[in-house]
Amino acid sequence: MIATRLGLVLVLLAVQGCREERVPGAELQVLAERTAVSKAKKPMDVVPYDDALVWHEYQVKKVWFGDCKAEKIRVAHWSVAGAKEVPVDEEVGNELALSLRPFEANSALQEVAQSDDLAFDEEVPRFIDLGQTLRVDKTPKSLRLDYSGLFSEQMTLYWKLRSQLRLVAMGNSLVTKGINPRLFFPAENERTPVALNLAPAGANNTLQCLIVREYVLPLPKLEWVVWGVSPRAFNAEREDTMKLEVFLASPGWNYDQENETKLWPAPATAPVTVEELASLKVAKFDAWGWEGRDQIALPSTSNAETRRAFIKKEFKEPDFSWGEDRWQEFVETVRALNAKGVKVLLVTTPMHPVVKETEAADPDWTSHEGMAQLVKRLEGLDQELSGSWYRDYNLAGHHDFTPEEFYDADHMNRAGSVKLTQRIVAWMATCEGK
Repeated sequence: MIATRLGLVLVLLAVQGCREERVPGAELQVLAERTAVSKAKKPMDVVPYDDALVWHEYQVKKVWFGDCKAEKIRVAHWSVAGAKEVPVDEEVGNELALSLRPFEANSALQEVAQSDDLAFDEEVPRFIDLGQTLRVDKTPKSLRLDYSGLFSEQMTLYWKLRSQLRLVAMGNSLVTKGINPRLFFPAENERTPVALNLAPAGANNTLQCLIVREYVLPLPKLEWVVWGVSPRAFNAEREDTMKLEVFLASPGWNYDQENETKLWPAPATAPVTVEELASLKVAKFDAWGWEGRDQIALPSTSNAETRRAFIKKEFKEPDFSWGEDRWQEFVETVRALNAKGVKVLLVTTPMHPVVKETEAADPDWTSHEGMAQLVKRLEGLDQELSGSWYRDYNLAGHHDFTPEEFYDADHMNRAGSVKLTQRIVAWMATCEGK
């Protein structure tokens, strides 16, 4: 596992001293003066529970990041975490740099014991102190599945299903929307999910490889990984580190680091059914981690030329150079999967057919030459690794996916995703005995 606690502390210290530095995952950063406090609970006050929050009120002096129209806010700080007392500054009049996230953004926080002696005022917005959350020695259990953003929902499914997973889909949002794991292993998978889309939307190559190494490789029944490969991941002109930083600053990741020996190896469990997963209240994904979109997010018009002009405007100004270090990290991760006997299907997903006419190969600055280079590299990997295969479903726009099968210029909608996945399922069958 990768140690991140020290790095996070350094980032947090930087926040206190320099307003330009922001805690990853924070939606609001302010300078605020504490005006009122509640009496904090001690560990003995919340037994048999392990965590507790205390509410303070602040006057906002300056907004450094995010949107805050309120002059007064209330912030929940941890006073107990992991059954241990957390020191909380209570001096009224102190000014603090606070990195915050809306309290309502995590429903699990509602169940935590809270000290609130402040007069009720529904007009005052409420936040959780994210900076303090990342500094506490033991991640509060209520944040155990908080990986920041929608990826938390996919990870919630993952922890419930990990002992039975046979296939995982990896990549970025092109896969999150574009590959429907429900269509694999139909006899078994329909009732007890054994395939999961674990592709984090917006993930760069480093985050994708990290998820594979830390969460996919250890799966006890894993047989296949379907990895949608985007040239964006290897574009040295793009950094795309935000999602990685947010993930590494998430309470869920830190909980996993703290409890590695307890979490692994994955225990043998009775098969989890679709009905059981419904109790997890995952809202944005189905039971197989698929975020299919019905609608088309392109200009609502029957005029094909209007849409063509819109896409051409998005697919412009290529700025691409090959990132060899990123490619090597990707290749080594694929090798590690093969070394454990896991078969890997590598795919490039379709772009809107108008891509044949655009300056760039995608809206992420990839040149057509860069896309061709990726295809050539993946074809070489297919030849080199006996446990990995590659198919190009994009074909530089010369494919048979129709404009009606795209959510936007580069993501499939539900119809396109089902069509693409059905083709991958048929292809997988041909690789089964190889």
